[in-house]
Amino acid sequence: RLREPLAVGTHRIRLLELPAPKEGSAYATGWEHIEVALGSDEELEALAAQLRETSLLKVNWRNWTRTSNREVRVTPPGLPNFRVAFHARPLDQVLADERKDGSFVAVPDDYWDPQLDCDRAEEAAALARYENLLRTSQYVPAGDGSLERLLAS
Repeated sequence: RLREPLAVGTHRIRLLELPAPKEGSAYATGWEHIEVALGSDEELEALAAQLRETSLLKVNWRNWTRTSNREVRVTPPGLPNFRVAFHARPLDQVLADERKDGSFVAVPDDYWDPQLDCDRAEEAAALARYENLLRTSQYVPAGDGSLERLLAS
């Protein structure tokens, strides 16, 4: 929770989530996604109805049926590795409910082992360099698997 909300246009951001990386996942530097709390189930349902009507956006409904904090994710055009996740309620309300019902899972005290942090940072940096190589290569088109096959041989 921020002492003073961040002003972004007409919106005020009062809470930032710093998620712990998932085991076995490497993340490149930069933003992977943002999450927007719309304020009510009605507003989330209205957005969902609009998204169902459009074919211009890539929409992920995988977490739409979750019982707690359901979401719909959108991939903005031109940003294939970025997502915007929409929820009905703010994260602090969801966390308070999870603490009440016992479903909240805290990050273990030993999670932030300094050596593991270093290893994760090196892995993320290597992945970012690899993705950049695939994007900028003139001889190996990104995503066709050629470089992966070469490296595996």
